[in-house]
Amino acid sequence: MHGKVYDYGFNIRDLRRVIAVAEHRSLRQAALALEVDQGTLTRSIQALEPDPKVFEQYQPVVIHPSLRRDGVNGDMDWYCPT
Repeated sequence: MHGKVYDYGFNIRDLRRVIAVAEHRSLRQAALALEVDQGTLTRSIQALEPDPKVFEQYQPVVIHPSLRRDGVNGDMDWYCPT
């Protein structure tokens, strides 16, 4: 006997793609690892994330040495711009 089957709106392939993007932190690298076209991967991720987003786009932030944990503000654990 089997229990109920639930439709969560995604399948194992989608889950593998999300995990690959998270692990590689790059759509291009994840697409290479999965051996799929980057556009295909992008569209499949977009189809999963109407709102809220699965992945937030961000730009790397360079932190001045004086703001690092071992710098002048030693009590600052991390920096997150708003």
